[in-house]
Amino acid sequence: MGKFIAEQRKLHNLTQEQLASKLDVDRTLISKWERAVSLPDISLLEPLCKILDISLSELLNGQSQEHNLKTGVKAEVEAIKYYNSSFKSKLIKRGAIMLTLITLIFVVALFSFKVNEYKIYEIHSDNKDFILDGYFMVNKFRKIVIINNLVYNEKYIGTSKELLINNVDVSLVSNDNNVYNYRSDGCNDSKSINEFLKNINIELDTENENVEIDENNLSLRIKYIINNELKVFDFKLKFERK
Repeated sequence: MGKFIAEQRKLHNLTQEQLASKLDVDRTLISKWERAVSLPDISLLEPLCKILDISLSELLNGQSQEHNLKTGVKAEVEAIKYYNSSFKSKLIKRGAIMLTLITLIFVVALFSFKVNEYKIYEIHSDNKDFILDGYFMVNKFRKIVIINNLVYNEKYIGTSKELLINNVDVSLVSNDNNVYNYRSDGCNDSKSINEFLKNINIELDTENENVEIDENNLSLRIKYIINNELKVFDFKLKFERK
């Protein structure tokens, strides 16, 4: 991606300083992208594409669509890790503060004759007890859901509201149909629910899975047993356009 950004910047007769000014970022960031030291933050993808007059698919794949057509490159899927350092830290039981890097894996396809732009949305929960971060990408042919930061509200840790359980079942539900399911391994000793939730990374791609996703009716269902009683939480996912 970095080499492609540099090529497109020079094609548009822009210096690193000028591109940085248009994006309202420091010039050193542009240098890091072009040297493949880091990747652009997700919030900068759309404006970067507009400035360089390229599609999102071209940016993420690091080559122009014209080049793909000439070389006959077949559509392939590749995963690119994005790190969002703006998310602050979690509190662990002893009260230490740690910075967490949220890995966002975006899957992008190249089409033989047409590239459809992806619309990107942030995903959030409408439940104050279960907090999550994720992304939803959609175009005419494909929908991708990524959720990799699901936690139970940490203000309850060490209180009577802390959930100590033996296992958990998490489902992604669309129009009352389970489109994704995760069941943790059970354990003999009860643990904080966050010990289970931290292992959950939902990556659902309609191109690879035989499922249909209705983003207008998409929710997360969390089930667990506490004191021999089954608890079920359903909460709707909220989408915010990036």
